[in-house]
Amino acid sequence: MKVDDFPIESVRSLLVAKMVVYGLYGHCFIVSPDWNLAFYPHDDFGFGVIGLGDDANEQVAHDFLAQADQLPGMHSIIRTPSTN
Repeated sequence: MKVDDFPIESVRSLLVAKMVVYGLYGHCFIVSPDWNLAFYPHDDFGFGVIGLGDDANEQVAHDFLAQADQLPGMHSIIRTPSTN
């Protein structure tokens, strides 16, 4: 399914449901080619977003993590590569 056909809140809710209801066995990545991003729940609790190329939509990644930051016990850390 195309992730960018859905609001980012729905993507986050889907990942939360996967983590809370079923636990994590292996890894679950949701890839958006249009945004050049991959979203994934961590093994313990929390989320990651990986940029897939030089033109990844950083604003969508920041918005996703800001919304995830509102969940109880969550704290976002955003790291961007240096431009040396």
